[in-house]
Amino acid sequence: MKSSRCSPTTMQPKVKAIIEWAEGRGPRKDVTQEALVLAGFGQLSDADIEKKITEMRMRLARLATSNAPMSSRAELITAGILIENTKEGVRWRRK
Repeated sequence: MKSSRCSPTTMQPKVKAIIEWAEGRGPRKDVTQEALVLAGFGQLSDADIEKKITEMRMRLARLATSNAPMSSRAELITAGILIENTKEGVRWRRK
């Protein structure tokens, strides 16, 4: 049997159709962030990314005094955003 591999480009309409079908039967809360991004839902704007980077910087500044979770970084990575810590500061780009 031949194995069929799907690229994100060919999977996007299929995943989007499945999510739209599922929305008719209940809330979207059970859909993973990865599926939403793959389907083209939940794309972060540049302003949203900058806001999350700012949140991440603030958490990093408080890290020495608390155990704050790094959820903004995790959310950005899940959304396909590459984050680079450089001497000049935090830089980001889309995958």
